[in-house]
Amino acid sequence: MTLPIGTVYVTATTNRATVGRFNGNLVNGLLLLQVQTLNPSMIQGLAFGIFSFIDDDSNIRTLGDVKYYPKAEPTTIALGYGNRLTASGVVIFEPRSYNLAWIKRTGDGAFWGLNVETENTGVSIPGFTPSGFADGALGLTSTAFTAASGAQLAQVNWYD
Repeated sequence: MTLPIGTVYVTATTNRATVGRFNGNLVNGLLLLQVQTLNPSMIQGLAFGIFSFIDDDSNIRTLGDVKYYPKAEPTTIALGYGNRLTASGVVIFEPRSYNLAWIKRTGDGAFWGLNVETENTGVSIPGFTPSGFADGALGLTSTAFTAASGAQLAQVNWYD
């Protein structure tokens, strides 16, 4: 099930924008965000933004930061380290680029629009071990989830 977090519009001079609030369960310790660029239609390849989560209790970034590069299709990003069950706070977005003047030149208005939703309902972790990890030298975790489009997606992390 997809839950809306919010829609945000940033300009070339925006330093930080609050996208919306999240209060709920994490998926295997991760806050899964589906992000879609709404505007502009001509996307600058050098532009990116940083999504973060600021916790209500500590007022600090507790789930790390994730870079988002604008794309026409929805993109799923994951905030977190896998060691929390729930979170309560706000999702923020900080546009970054060497020069954000590309927003002014797009012809679609002088803003970058983003829609953000979360996938936070129960999912099962697929049970598999690729042969390269069978000897135990590397550890493997995976997270499965269904995107808003209905596609079944997975995130695989390995560690030593």
